[in-house]
Amino acid sequence: MLQIDKIKGKKILVIGDLMLDIYLSGKAFRISPEAPVPVITAKKKTLVPGGSANVVANLAEIGCDVTVVGFVGRDDEGEFLRTRFGEMNVKKCIIDTPLPTVCKTRVLANGQHIVRYDVDSDFNTVLNKRALLDMLQNIASGNKFDVIVVSDYDKGTINRDVMSLVKEIFSYCPILCDIKPMNKDYFEGVWAIFPNLGEAKQMIGNSSLSVDDMARFIKDELSLRCVIITMADDGIYGLDENDNKCSFKAHINIDEYDPRQRFDVTGAGDTVISVFAACVASGMNTRDSLYISNVAAGIVVNKIGTAVCGYEELEHEIKKT
Repeated sequence: MLQIDKIKGKKILVIGDLMLDIYLSGKAFRISPEAPVPVITAKKKTLVPGGSANVVANLAEIGCDVTVVGFVGRDDEGEFLRTRFGEMNVKKCIIDTPLPTVCKTRVLANGQHIVRYDVDSDFNTVLNKRALLDMLQNIASGNKFDVIVVSDYDKGTINRDVMSLVKEIFSYCPILCDIKPMNKDYFEGVWAIFPNLGEAKQMIGNSSLSVDDMARFIKDELSLRCVIITMADDGIYGLDENDNKCSFKAHINIDEYDPRQRFDVTGAGDTVISVFAACVASGMNTRDSLYISNVAAGIVVNKIGTAVCGYEELEHEIKKT
């Protein structure tokens, strides 16, 4: 049986686009007289860390020693993230900016998503870039990490200069990256990347290739050690450092004809890279790390909204399987 107790206490640095996810939930009983849209009586407002902040939350929840680097605005949303990180005992290396904190607000009526509206910022400015590079240099001079996780949502935190420095100063440990296809060249030579199936197709510009061929193409093109491709309800696929492929079916049984089922894949990719990072940090091989990550993803998609997988529930599920 797989033992996951060694993931606790592993030192992991997360660099990326910090976000706040806001959920407004209520009931819809009528259509607005002003426009053909439902009127929702909001009963609940939930705020949770999103983007790379969700990676941080997942790692903290399974017992890792986490340090986070990123940008927030000088606003209530940024202050919420700072406070939440403090509650999770996360070491904060956060840079304040006059730009607003990135937020995604989802409105739900009767359990169904109605609309999402975003507040975006582009943190790729000269001042921000210099501040981030200096911050990373300072962190590297006084710390040693087991794994680095880079979470790129294309909000400007991650750019070519940042990745060049990350690869230089943290070359002694695995660097795992959740990337956007348009920025793929930044990540050449890292330990592993984690695209979903749609992103993998965008990266190679050919949707007719098999998952095997896509993974091999990406791995060779970017000189990677591993490629992990998440495929929603089709499971997860990995090509390891020895070109051995390993894949697992989704850890949940999805019945598309059952209206009672509520599977929400929001943030599942964050859980995959978080748990994979913790497993690699503890010395597990790629196959076992991939299997445990897939189990963790199966846990979070059974939760509505951006969610995390706790250590106890992961341990329980591993023992069951």
